[in-house]
Amino acid sequence: SASSAKSERMAAVEEKVRQREYDRPEVRKEIAARLLKTPGFREILEGRTRPAAASSPIPKSGTDRVQIAKERVRDGFYDRTEVHSAVAGKLLQMWLP
Repeated sequence: SASSAKSERMAAVEEKVRQREYDRPEVRKEIAARLLKTPGFREILEGRTRPAAASSPIPKSGTDRVQIAKERVRDGFYDRTEVHSAVAGKLLQMWLP
C-alpha cells in the first residue's frame, strides 16, 4: 500500500539521519539541487506561494519569534544534529508523495 511504502521510505531516511549521511556536504548539495527542481519549492522561493506551515499568521502578542530565531542562529542552535534531523524529517513530510 502507499502508506506502507511511505513508512518504509521514512524508515530509510531516519536510518540515514542516524548514520549522519545528511551531514556530508555533497549530500546536502544533491538534496538542495533536487529541491530546486521541485515546482512547488521554486514557487515558494520566488514568493509566488507560501508553504502550508507559513499560511497561518504569527501571533503578534507574546514572545517575538523572529528575535528567538535570530538568537538561536547566533547561538548555534540550528547547527545541532538533532535539529538537522528534525528539519530533514519535516521537509520529507512536506515533499514526499
